[in-house]
Amino acid sequence: MSLFNVDSGLCRKDGICAAACPSGVIAGDVKKLPRQVPGSEVNCIKCGHCMVYCPASAVELAGLEKPVAFDRADLPDAGAVSLLCKSRRSVRSYRNELVSKEVIADLLDTARYAPTAKNSQKVRWIVVYEREKIVELGDMLAQWMKDVARENPEDSVRAQGAGLAARWEKGRDVYFRGCPHLVLAVAPADYYWASVDATIALTYFELAAAAKGLGLCWAGYFVAGAARHEPLRKALGLGADEVLPGGFMLGYPRLRPKMIPARNPLNVAYI
Repeated sequence: MSLFNVDSGLCRKDGICAAACPSGVIAGDVKKLPRQVPGSEVNCIKCGHCMVYCPASAVELAGLEKPVAFDRADLPDAGAVSLLCKSRRSVRSYRNELVSKEVIADLLDTARYAPTAKNSQKVRWIVVYEREKIVELGDMLAQWMKDVARENPEDSVRAQGAGLAARWEKGRDVYFRGCPHLVLAVAPADYYWASVDATIALTYFELAAAAKGLGLCWAGYFVAGAARHEPLRKALGLGADEVLPGGFMLGYPRLRPKMIPARNPLNVAYI
């Protein structure tokens, strides 16, 4: 069985699969049965375009399941998507309520459809579900911030970290804002597009979560510490060959915005 297979009885010979293929794996013109270009296996990125664009479901690609049909009428209109993007807020105040693992799994399932370079799909996820574990990680983060401040006490950025650590140790959650969960995206350290792919996937997750009424905030302090502090990396189960490009605090927001805030004027150049 070859990589690309077509059901000649279903195929309309419309050339769509060949036109949709981004890697030149398929040869086929209108009124001709499409075929795999000899020796093209190494170029295929298993994106599934040949299957999802075929109106007759005549195509199979080795190693991929059949795609799932959907009704375009079910898609939100442009205004709804724009409003969702503009109305989302960075949430720093959460209700004392857990998000079910089923809901988180559903959001992660959406995020795994985010585009990745050459369809590599190298992003994996860590969910810190228990609040007690988050507090443990916060203690490690505070220790790291104190350590780096001692190395160079005149550095203003490091001094700020020492101040944050002091507030944490006094019981103020300056790192996680009382969130019940953390969601972190991980990728291979030697993968050139690690940061880009992970950030796109996190953004998919964020917008899907906002649509479900959840609140998130990018966990910048924690991600910075986890990138540099070995005890944090070990506690998360990060390998020496992995990076943590980004992550969120996650929970149900305590407050709900009623308006969309102002933003700077659009800065764009058409060339």
